[in-house]
Amino acid sequence: MPQLSDAQLAAQIRFSPAECQSRVPRYLDVYFTALRAALAATGSERSARPPDAGQLEREWRELFALAWVDFYRFLLGWAPSYADGDRYSWQLARDVLASIAG
Repeated sequence: MPQLSDAQLAAQIRFSPAECQSRVPRYLDVYFTALRAALAATGSERSARPPDAGQLEREWRELFALAWVDFYRFLLGWAPSYADGDRYSWQLARDVLASIAG
């Protein structure tokens, strides 16, 4: 089963920080379309009921920024120069912290 961190890591590797603002939303749309199709195909091959794709997408979309920021936090500790000038990740970090603070 794919995991949210797979989608987040693929996007962070694929797009430069400058591209993220415009490309990540479309990337997520494509990712979730493919995930829905894969879950539907898997569900028809197995006797167990597949996860609800709509619910899974809603939950993962809400958590995507948190997964992104968590990996960015790791990068800042591991290779600070790699993360220099990444305004997209900094903005996501501010957004995530604001949502947690309520």
